[in-house]
Amino acid sequence: MVMITKKKCLVGTTLFFIFIYCTIRTFHDSVRKISLYANSKSESRLKQLWYMVQEEAAAHQQEVKPDFKPYFVKNATLNSTVSKTLEKQQQEASASQTPNASLPKTQARSLTQQQCKPRINIAFFKMHKCSSSTVQNILFRYGDEHNLNFVIPLQGNYLGYGLFDKHHIRPFNTKYYNILCHHTRFSYKGMLEVLPPDAVFVTILRDPVTMFESMFTYSKYDSLYKLTQYDDPLGQFLTNPNSYYESHGSKEHAKDPMLSDLGLLLDQKNNQDKIDSMILELSEQFNLVMITEYFDESLILLKELMCWDFDDIVYFVLNARAQESVREVSETNAVKLREWNKGDVKLYNHFNKTFWEKIELFGKDRMAKEVEKLLKRKQYYEDLCIESVVENDKRVWHPGGIKVESFRLKPSAFKNVVCNRLVRTELPYTDFLKRKQILKFKTFVVDD
Repeated sequence: MVMITKKKCLVGTTLFFIFIYCTIRTFHDSVRKISLYANSKSESRLKQLWYMVQEEAAAHQQEVKPDFKPYFVKNATLNSTVSKTLEKQQQEASASQTPNASLPKTQARSLTQQQCKPRINIAFFKMHKCSSSTVQNILFRYGDEHNLNFVIPLQGNYLGYGLFDKHHIRPFNTKYYNILCHHTRFSYKGMLEVLPPDAVFVTILRDPVTMFESMFTYSKYDSLYKLTQYDDPLGQFLTNPNSYYESHGSKEHAKDPMLSDLGLLLDQKNNQDKIDSMILELSEQFNLVMITEYFDESLILLKELMCWDFDDIVYFVLNARAQESVREVSETNAVKLREWNKGDVKLYNHFNKTFWEKIELFGKDRMAKEVEKLLKRKQYYEDLCIESVVENDKRVWHPGGIKVESFRLKPSAFKNVVCNRLVRTELPYTDFLKRKQILKFKTFVVDD
């Protein structure tokens, strides 16, 4: 019996020491994990921010290097490491995006521009179906490059669907923004509330005939008005436009769509006195009204107004329909369209006249030389960046049945910052800028 008791004691003692050892080992592992968690918590949060900005919003989903430094964190060592990494990537990005054939700044600007200071505050009223997405991309790139503040929609790419109101924008901790360039309805007073006093106002207009054809096609008015059975739905609409117009509640863009975007109310569309006074008022409010049919000349005037460089205004045409999706408008239909949209015709004729007055002041010979330089820069970037033009890329939005062109980058341009920015379409670029701006205006405090 004594032997059994001793054996039990020995076994019990052994088990006790094994329990103590396991407890100590478990406690040690827990302390080590807590320490590792504390040390990695800062890195984890910074990585989260990093990857938010790294998310490629571009159509081709290539890596985009953030072009801003990390924001304040308590972990100075980690912050320093990330800062050095970002600075190194910035240098690499700058080297990759600077073309060998870049124009020196003094050559890229006119004599007048060499004596002026580049402007950063602009409201570009984005008119539907007037090549405005291409102009918007120019502004996106300029603001992105210079870390400017954008008026960002609460969601999607529309700043509300009524007249512009600051309550329809995503709020940030700033009184004024530098750039407003998303779709909305024009309100000069409303926009002044979110832009600095020195902001310039710019928009773009298009021949009402081709503009309405594009609007009719993109908005699927053939389906809206039950005209799909006709070979020429637009022609059928024009046989009795007022009847079709009154048959449906969606009227804003079905008559004088440009004036509607600029704020003309539905019950004012047949009021010619109101339209005349509105056009005169708009003349006082806009510093420049571009014309789609003279797009390159318009960009030169924009460059002159903003004191920018040629590379700031170089472009690829975005959101353009493939030629097979463009319906030719017969002369008979063109006459009917001008009559139906007589308000837009007045608007276009007025600003086309003032546009050519600006060309005269600028100098036609000088304009021709400037356009030639712009086209050379454009060709340079096309050769550098573009592998092919593709239709209906699934990563680029397009309405059903309409073929929209986009660009596929060359493999050698995948990491070129300028190339990626040039081909990035509105929705992904808006999302990218929104994320970037959220980080910019929020101080992330990382625990020790």
